[in-house]
Amino acid sequence: DCAKAVHLLEEDKSRYEKKKRHMSDADYAKMERLSEDAHDSLTRLQEAEQYQEAIRNDLSRLENEKQACLFRRQEAKTAMENLRGMAVFFCIVILLIMQFAFEMQTQMGYILTAAVCAIALVAMYMKYMDAAQEDRLSSGSLNRVILLQNRVKIRYVNNTNLLDYYYLKFGISSGEELKSLLEAYQAEQVERKKLEQTMQELSFGQEDLIRILKKYRLHDPMIWLHQTGAILDPKEMVEVRHAMILRRQQLRKQMEFNTDNAEKAQEQIKKLVTEYPKYAAQILKMVSAYEEKAES
Repeated sequence: DCAKAVHLLEEDKSRYEKKKRHMSDADYAKMERLSEDAHDSLTRLQEAEQYQEAIRNDLSRLENEKQACLFRRQEAKTAMENLRGMAVFFCIVILLIMQFAFEMQTQMGYILTAAVCAIALVAMYMKYMDAAQEDRLSSGSLNRVILLQNRVKIRYVNNTNLLDYYYLKFGISSGEELKSLLEAYQAEQVERKKLEQTMQELSFGQEDLIRILKKYRLHDPMIWLHQTGAILDPKEMVEVRHAMILRRQQLRKQMEFNTDNAEKAQEQIKKLVTEYPKYAAQILKMVSAYEEKAES
C-alpha cells in the first residue's frame, strides 16, 4: 500500500512537470511580488482606459465644433465683405442718379430707381448686422471651445501619465494584457501548489516506504524508491531481477577479465625478475608503488 501511494505520487509529479507552463519563472516571480496590488490595479487600469477613450471622444467632438465655429466665422466675414462691396456699388449708383436725374425727362424713373436702391441698401445693412452678430457669436463659441479643449487636453495628459505608470509597473501595454497575465498567474499558482503538496506527500511516503523496507534488512532499500512498480507488479519484479542478473554476469565477466590480466602481469613480472635479477629489488619496488597508488 505504501509503495502504491508513492507510485501514484510519482506519476502525479511527472504529469505536473510535463505540463505546459502558464508563464515563465520570471513572470511568475514578478506577479507574485505584485499580486497583492494586481486586482485593484487592474480595476483602476481598466477604468483609466475607458476614461481615456471618453476623453478622446470629447476631444474629437470639440475639434468638430471648433471647425464648425471657424467655418461659420469665415462665412460671416465673407458675407460682410460682400455686403460692403455691394453697398459701395449701390451708393455709387444712387449718386449717379441724383447727379443726372433732374437733367433728363425720365426724372420719375430715376427717382424710383434711387428709392429701390435705398431700400436695397437698408436690406443689405440689416444682413450686414446679422452677419456681424454671427461673427461675434462664432468668435465667442470658438473661444469657449478652445478653453474646453485645453481643459480636456490637461485631463488627457494626466490620464496618459497614469496609464504609463501602470504599463511600466507591470511591463504590459494594455489592461487586457494585465488581465491575461493575472489569470495565467492564478492558474500557475494552483498548479505549483498542487506540485508542492505532491512533493511533500511524496517525501513522507518515501520515508514510510524506507522505514518499512528496512525491516526486511535489505542491503540498499533506497533503490526501491524509484522501482515501486516492481513491488506492485510481479512481472516488473521479474524484469528487475533479469536486469540485475545480466548486470551481475557483466560484472563477473569484467572481474574474470581483470583477474586474468592480473595473473598475466604477475607472470611477466616474475619473468623480468628471473631474467634481470640485479634489477629485482627495483622492479618489486615499482610494482609495490603502483599497487599502493591503485588502492588509494
